[in-house]
Amino acid sequence: MSSSWSSLPLRLLFVTAVPIGCSIVGFEVESSAKWLSAIAAAIEVGLSALSGSSQNARGGRKGKQANLRPPHFFPLQVGVLYCLQLWVIMLGSSHVASSASDLASSTSDQEAPDQVFRGRSAAEVAAEPLE
Repeated sequence: MSSSWSSLPLRLLFVTAVPIGCSIVGFEVESSAKWLSAIAAAIEVGLSALSGSSQNARGGRKGKQANLRPPHFFPLQVGVLYCLQLWVIMLGSSHVASSASDLASSTSDQEAPDQVFRGRSAAEVAAEPLE
């Protein structure tokens, strides 16, 4: 088993860390953040398969290897993915918070049911004859 396949589970864990962490904390994860993780996981599996097949085609020589990506590229890739996922999640949560505050302000503009009934129950108001 090549080194690209042996590190694949750890790489997949890092790629899906933001949605898993947000779910554990109880934060609602946007579907776009989940899609970003799925796409990044598919890229990781594809790159591992390509690097494994290219190493098998060369006969497993340990000479000069032409990797598909630089050796220290994964931390940069994961860092950008984390920033993008957190941005998407925060953008979604701010949209939910702003729509909730808009709803609260629109209901405060209308008369509250207690003001309409002036402290009486709905049954008392319904029993009152119409003028």
